[in-house]
Amino acid sequence: MTPAGAAGAYRAAVSHAVVALFDPDLEGEVHAFWRTLADHHDLDGMAPVPFPHFSWLVFHEFDDTLLPALRSRARTLPALPVRSDGWMLFTGPPPTFPAIVRHVVMSPALLDVRRQVLEACLPHVHRLAKFMADDQWTPHITCATRGTTPAQAAAVLGELAATTPGPWLGRATRLALIENPVGDDHRLRVVAAVASG
Repeated sequence: MTPAGAAGAYRAAVSHAVVALFDPDLEGEVHAFWRTLADHHDLDGMAPVPFPHFSWLVFHEFDDTLLPALRSRARTLPALPVRSDGWMLFTGPPPTFPAIVRHVVMSPALLDVRRQVLEACLPHVHRLAKFMADDQWTPHITCATRGTTPAQAAAVLGELAATTPGPWLGRATRLALIENPVGDDHRLRVVAAVASG
């Protein structure tokens, strides 16, 4: 590992992640749901998250060897079928929580891609988020987060329970490195994205 603060180690952001980005149809469906939450429930907590995604790996430091490894692995991966179904509430301290998320089904194909992503990336990252352990990792698409109140979360979940919307179906078509920069808006940024296959 490169010593903290030395050339080749990146610590400027609060956190980094290797994530799956989606095909345009699935991305559009998630954006439409975000707009519904903003219009009907006054929830705009997704503004700092401009692109729907789920995370393969979250960490706080990485070496400059990560991007070549990520690019090389992405080119060997197929576009991955994604099914997002079922709703969950993540609890914790505000303003990040409560958060409403939609579960991504852990199919055998998805678990195999995760194995390949970890195999390629783990040698180049450090200080993993604690929820990255195999028994804690829960792939999901975040739908409401920063600034959501318990009352708003309850209203949204009650409406979802009553209307039972169908699953989101699509493909994960890109592997990306993103960062959550230091700053008041905490707006996520794509550092690099590589198409699968």
